[in-house]
Amino acid sequence: MEIVEDESGDRYELVKRSADACLVRDLATGTTAYLPSDAVTTVAATDDLVDVVPSAIAAELPTRSAVVLVGLLGVAGPLSVRSILDATTFCERDLFALARVLVAEDVLEPVDLGERRGYGLTSEIAASFNRR
Repeated sequence: MEIVEDESGDRYELVKRSADACLVRDLATGTTAYLPSDAVTTVAATDDLVDVVPSAIAAELPTRSAVVLVGLLGVAGPLSVRSILDATTFCERDLFALARVLVAEDVLEPVDLGERRGYGLTSEIAASFNRR
């Protein structure tokens, strides 16, 4: 998975890239659209999601999967459960188990994204991403 940003700062999941255009998925709504290839830049790839988490936070997380999830939400912002499942290799059961642990540890918080349930970082954890 690769997170890209357009010229206005909006972030998307990259679905496909060609020389002329990129098919991107809106992380919040799941809708897809084509954008010119030269209008998007890569923000983070899946392998980079571990590296974007501040080391003090990563050291406190129980698993590498938790670090990936926190990294994804740190880069992309609050996401629906469907968007998280689309962007990762988590199965639904594992995502909910992991989210339950991270909510209990005040790392994640449930969010309502229109008609979709999702998760975002707590304000304290999100602030540590902004300090980097």
